[in-house]
Amino acid sequence: MTKNFYFLLTGYTFSLTADWLYRLAVPMLVYKLTASSFNTALTYALTMTTYLIFSPFGGAIAYSFDKRKILIFGDFFGFIFSIIFAIYISSGVQNFILFYVIIFLIASIPPMYHPTFQSFLPSIVEPKDLVKANSMLSSADNLMTAYGPIFSGILIAAYQIEVIIMLTVIPFFIPFICVLSIKYKSEKQNKNMLAVKKIFQNIADGFIYTTKNKVIFSCSILFFFLNSAINLINCNLSFILQNKFSAQAFDLGVSYSIIHYRCNGNCWFFACTKNN
Repeated sequence: MTKNFYFLLTGYTFSLTADWLYRLAVPMLVYKLTASSFNTALTYALTMTTYLIFSPFGGAIAYSFDKRKILIFGDFFGFIFSIIFAIYISSGVQNFILFYVIIFLIASIPPMYHPTFQSFLPSIVEPKDLVKANSMLSSADNLMTAYGPIFSGILIAAYQIEVIIMLTVIPFFIPFICVLSIKYKSEKQNKNMLAVKKIFQNIADGFIYTTKNKVIFSCSILFFFLNSAINLINCNLSFILQNKFSAQAFDLGVSYSIIHYRCNGNCWFFACTKNN
């Protein structure tokens, strides 16, 4: 495996850390400030809405522009928005509209960032190492899914929520440095692909292809309703646990860990096995 891959893996791990710190800390902060189920649910709803709005653009953007530059811009703006949010929280939340605007901006980056990240891997990894690289990334994802909430809960329990949100600037900054450190030969871009009109055309083509392929379309509909049902529970989970059961940060972390845990034994098996 190359240095480029380990830079990518390190940045991805810290990015997941920042994501879980935000997932746990922000709803707790909203509950602390408002004790409102509506405001807590709205925070979660805004995060999920960004996926509905921006996900279709993610793949088209990844296909149209230099992938490394997209990752750099994504990490850079994530870092900047996290600084703005930390400063805003430290000065005292006076206007919740601005609070939700910043949350929306931070949450709008992953839907456009992740398709580029996934398609960038083959550019820095040899074909023979691709299975192993994917397995290692999946292992990092699964490990953070299982233990990230607990780790975040311990930190929030040990320090104030506002302090944790300010410290989250660090795991937002590290992925930016890691991607900057990656060296690879940029792909030549077709100038015609840079047109906004072409991006929308790619989205339309993808939608048409999905609707024509019965298997993909059926799976898409299935996951849409499945995720909708799960999110109906998740949007108020933090409020219910805190309001009805007096759950503390560590309790929330354990609860989220149990809910989101997925077995990663297979990923570790493939990651540790050479691709012959």
